[in-house]
Order: sequence, then structure tokens, then C-alpha cells
Amino acid sequence: MKLVQASLKDKKKLDALTCKSKQFWNYSDTYIKVCLDQITVKETLLKQGRIYKAIDLHYEILGFFGLDGETPMLTLESF
Repeated sequence: MKLVQASLKDKKKLDALTCKSKQFWNYSDTYIKVCLDQITVKETLLKQGRIYKAIDLHYEILGFFGLDGETPMLTLESF
């Protein structure tokens, strides 16, 4: 596994992974639809290079996380 910076071209896959994760934890489809704007990856964080993805040897996305704020007080934004 390798951690690399995500880009705008990854947004659809990251958003799909977010929805899949919510479904795994038994969140209803209604909840996911209502909260879609809050649970999907923010383009601004992608453009700022603050979203990182975990990839396998075949470059498949395994997961991701985001960092927000300013050093030294960064916070975990998406995971």
C-alpha cells in the first residue's frame, strides 16, 4: 500500500467509495442522498492537494483521507 496525493480526476471514485462505506455501515439510501454534499470529497481540498489516497500495487484506491487547517494544527477532514 502506498499513500499518494489525490487529484480532481479521482473525485468520482472517492465519492463512490464514501457512499459504499456508508452503505456497509447500514446508512440508508435516503440518508446518503440527503447528506451527499456533506459526505463527498470537497473539490477545494483536492485542488489544494490536501486529499491523500491509499493505493495498492495495481493503483486501485483502497481508501483516502484529507487534511484541513494550517500547520501545526491540521485536522483530519475525510477518512
